[in-house]
Amino acid sequence: GIDLRLYEGVYFTLAMEWQQFLSSIGHLPVQSHARIQKAFELGKTLHEGQTRKSGEPYFVHPIAVAQKLAANGADEDTIIAALLHDAVDDTPATLEDVERKFGPVVKKLIDGVTKLTASEVSGPNLNEQTETLRKIFRLMQEDPRIMVIKLFDRLHNMETAEFLNRQKQLALALETNDVYVKIADRLCMQDL
Repeated sequence: GIDLRLYEGVYFTLAMEWQQFLSSIGHLPVQSHARIQKAFELGKTLHEGQTRKSGEPYFVHPIAVAQKLAANGADEDTIIAALLHDAVDDTPATLEDVERKFGPVVKKLIDGVTKLTASEVSGPNLNEQTETLRKIFRLMQEDPRIMVIKLFDRLHNMETAEFLNRQKQLALALETNDVYVKIADRLCMQDL
């Protein structure tokens, strides 16, 4: 049978975290909250059991990215995409699943920040990182929110880099400085 206390404990934790997150999206109309809550609950479920290098539950990262975006006035679709931005890379969820649940705009935003796999990279000298950036730039022309999500994702990854080994910290910092800082500057997002 189901241990009801454990079930209730998990539900209570989810509800408590949602209540905390809800205060982040006060700038949005109340009718947006149910759809965002659906994305919040889906993301938490999909990432259940995954942890970050810090040992924290993985879903802490998408929540942090979404909260940072919300604090900067992000719209409903952008916040939903932030909550689910790693789901396609790191869980069984597909872009088609996202589209069925949240529509084509959220699908496009998530697709824009989703990494390419080695099988999707073409050309003898191209690596996944370079091709992923090309994909982001191409899709960003259609919707600049893709790059904004990616920048806030990178910000949170930099804020939590102390849990990576020294080599990964240096690689992350170098890429951030060489690529993302310059993009933020060009987008007039110097404060970020």
